[in-house]
Amino acid sequence: MHYNEARWGWEIPSLEDHQDVHPGKNSGKKDWNKEWQDWVNKKLNKGKPVTEAELNAKKNQMIKKFGLDKIGKQAKKNWKSNCKLRRGSGRAAALALLLAMASNAANAADADSLYGLVGEYIDKYPAGDQAQLDACSAAIGDEVSRITGSTLTGERIAFELAH
Repeated sequence: MHYNEARWGWEIPSLEDHQDVHPGKNSGKKDWNKEWQDWVNKKLNKGKPVTEAELNAKKNQMIKKFGLDKIGKQAKKNWKSNCKLRRGSGRAAALALLLAMASNAANAADADSLYGLVGEYIDKYPAGDQAQLDACSAAIGDEVSRITGSTLTGERIAFELAH
């Protein structure tokens, strides 16, 4: 079982509708990811495994709770990020992608880490010290690799920030 499979996905056609349930956009009972994480943690803290049937039931319950049944439909294909960063895209594209990654991070610690590193990079940029920018770019690349599990993604972002 993989969470990017279509059976776990829900297509929401409007970005405006999507913002209401996206991680980091809301707090409390309107935060889809927080509710999922709290539910899984509660099960695991009791020493109980989470079965596929329970996941499916919880997904269906949350779709109704968040009103997604009124604004979307079951995904037909596996989720794949459409975020692409081609070699030579430049700093602006890399920074935009980093800010999108931070705002969509799976948890607050990853978001804070990325925002902090981006802030540090932006603070160092006006001085033009290439050695400092390279070091900061490498740190950002390492963090992106850790968060995404993709060394290639981290290396590409670091390259664009450094050049």
